[in-house]
Amino acid sequence: MRKLITGIALSVALCSYAQASDITQLDSSIDFRAVYWHGNQVWASGTAGSIYMSADNGKNWQQITAPQNSDQLEFRDIQPLGDGKILVMSSGEGDDSRIYATSNNGADWRQVNNSVSPKQFYDCFQMIDNQTGYLYGDSDEQGLFVLQTDDGGDNWQRVALPIPAQAGEGGFASSGTCVNRGNSNIQVVIGTGNVEKPRILLRDKSGWLSIDTPFAGGAATGVFSVQLSGDDIYVFGGSLNALDKPAVGWKYNLLDQHWQVLPPIPLKGAVYGSAIFSNGETETVWITNPNGVAVLGANGDYSKWEKRSKLNMWSIACRDNVGCISVGQQGTMQRFVPRTNVPAPATPPTPVPAPASQATPAPVEDAAAEPASADEPHLIDRTAPVTESTPAPADEPQPAPAEQPQQPAESTPAPTDEPKPAPAEQPQPAAESTPAPADEPKPAPAEQPQPTVEPTPAPADESKPVPAEQPQPTVESTPVPADEPKPTPH
Repeated sequence: MRKLITGIALSVALCSYAQASDITQLDSSIDFRAVYWHGNQVWASGTAGSIYMSADNGKNWQQITAPQNSDQLEFRDIQPLGDGKILVMSSGEGDDSRIYATSNNGADWRQVNNSVSPKQFYDCFQMIDNQTGYLYGDSDEQGLFVLQTDDGGDNWQRVALPIPAQAGEGGFASSGTCVNRGNSNIQVVIGTGNVEKPRILLRDKSGWLSIDTPFAGGAATGVFSVQLSGDDIYVFGGSLNALDKPAVGWKYNLLDQHWQVLPPIPLKGAVYGSAIFSNGETETVWITNPNGVAVLGANGDYSKWEKRSKLNMWSIACRDNVGCISVGQQGTMQRFVPRTNVPAPATPPTPVPAPASQATPAPVEDAAAEPASADEPHLIDRTAPVTESTPAPADEPQPAPAEQPQQPAESTPAPTDEPKPAPAEQPQPAAESTPAPADEPKPAPAEQPQPTVEPTPAPADESKPVPAEQPQPTVESTPVPADEPKPTPH
């Protein structure tokens, strides 16, 4: 049965790049592990066979009926293909690694693949178009483990790579981004780890290639996430055995075949997930892990990362010109909306009431009250989820008096310092119904000329708000402790 869940969101003012961060908790009994954006649809999956879908870019969510007898599975990757077709992958030992497909948005599912060896473990997959896709798993006695489909995910066959596997070589099922599509010359890129020399595997028009990375090697160490932008490959990772040390990020250029280290990352341990956002002019890189969310390139500054959240987030997805959504512990989602794309008010759909036994989702503030679990993204999580505390709302400047000249789009600003849960019949989060220019005080009227017999219009520059220093995400007051448990890796 599907349940339409109207998220109760808290909006907090961020710097000029992002207008607001909406935090929604859908189900505190589950943990999200992957998220994927396709058109207006956003799909997320995680523990206990959980699958959720939003049809309006993450504003409202409904739970999707999971495949039969999958409530003990961890869905570590998911991808919609359009026209109602979705693929979801579970990770686990042996037969717990599976692929399910639906052609009607989850009304019914069929199992299309499962591991045939007790030693196999599926890490992540990526469809490069509606027909062709690749799945990466831990290596076995036959070598590197890669599956390929050429019929939209209905059938999968193992690919024999002309590259020998290193002892114990595998991947990290942390976000669904250890495999990613390439550009016109590169079909797919795979990040590996848990070996002496972590590397990336590429398939171009000539075949498969192996490129060693500058990452340190070792158990539970290596490449967790890869992203491609033009001729650059962003490679992220680190070590689950060094949670007190910063995570690692590098950029590899396919043309000059040169590695460039990225600025120091404000997240410790390893980067779990990554995504790239573009507004048509500039590009930003987003990363997640149990310490939070960070962005590189905000306001055009690529010299440093800015931390945007301290919530325990495993995966993130972005849609160009729309925003980014991260997902993680306790069924929590956080949506980052660019200032230039604050949505206009819209008539909300009629909500379908949840069953009486379904508890109303509670707002989650962006501060951690207890240590976030550093569950090994490769293994099934057995630790208790994190409980998030509620910080005080950030002190924000008030809007100018109503008689001041206003820009047409900003005529009715909504106060962001008093977040209120949306009523059951209004699935739209209150913080996003109208652009909120609360952080831009208007110029004082004292300097306006006095009116005469022939009224003189106010100078043109008085109708524009004077930019003020943007408030930083002060809600992130409590850091995530680094001494988190470290399960044994595969």
